[in-house]
Amino acid sequence: MTLPKNKKGSTILYFDFETYSSIDLKTRGAYTYANHSSTGVLCLAVVCGREKYIWYEGTPFPAKWGELFTNPKILKVGHNVAFDYYIFNAIFRRVLKCRPLKMEECIDTMALCHFFALPASLDKVAKALDFEYGKDMIGRRAMMDLTKNYKSASNFKEKLEATGKYCLADTLLTRKLHLFLGDLPELEQKLFYLTWKMNAQGLHIDMKNA
Repeated sequence: MTLPKNKKGSTILYFDFETYSSIDLKTRGAYTYANHSSTGVLCLAVVCGREKYIWYEGTPFPAKWGELFTNPKILKVGHNVAFDYYIFNAIFRRVLKCRPLKMEECIDTMALCHFFALPASLDKVAKALDFEYGKDMIGRRAMMDLTKNYKSASNFKEKLEATGKYCLADTLLTRKLHLFLGDLPELEQKLFYLTWKMNAQGLHIDMKNA
């Protein structure tokens, strides 16, 4: 496998999860969603160098890709990577039987979009930057159906395959976006991690003495 590197020499792994759950992500938040008993992973798309792979729930995960995830020196890049981070640590690391990811291993292309005053969503930023990218509406509809109706969806196999292709397309776009925009300035990246940690910890309130 040919391993790409950023300007600092770090190897880069691009990844994206598609999931299902009985609870709503927008109203409950990423942490609660990822740790809910009904939440699971439909598929995972990974891209590194010239190689790409789609993993589906219930299938073995190739060792060479597992080694990239478990290596703390390898950067893991995603769009809105906090969601993928929570899914990995709550669910997928049980598949790999490995340690949890650390925030400092992760790079967020959505944060890059905010820094450059670009649209946050992948399809909108692709249009803004004139990337050759068309949102896979068939794959999106299949993904949305499986997300909400995982156990009862009709034509499950076909929809799961369409969801995997949709997931991979988003991962490839994430790579293209990262290569185009580059990395956040060092200070901005530190502020990103600090903000992320603050959001993850929340605000502690002494309810007893409040």
